[in-house]
Amino acid sequence: MTTNNQDLSERQSLLERQLLFAGVLLLFAGTSFGAITIPTELDSVWTDLATAVGLLLGSAATLFGVIRGSTAILKVASRFFSAAGA
Repeated sequence: MTTNNQDLSERQSLLERQLLFAGVLLLFAGTSFGAITIPTELDSVWTDLATAVGLLLGSAATLFGVIRGSTAILKVASRFFSAAGA
């Protein structure tokens, strides 16, 4: 019976230490990130870059879909016409 109580108290102690550590990390993270300022020029550059990358990824996905779809249509058509004896 004492081992169960001892295990429970060890787990509670570990949880308390983990919560304390997380609180300390949040405290330091809040104070350090509060002092960081990003110039508006840099922010606009990153926004434009993200827009360009998103546009390229979207275009690539569309092109991939068109190529894959047309390949599938041609494959179905070739099977259809070969089965028809053409």
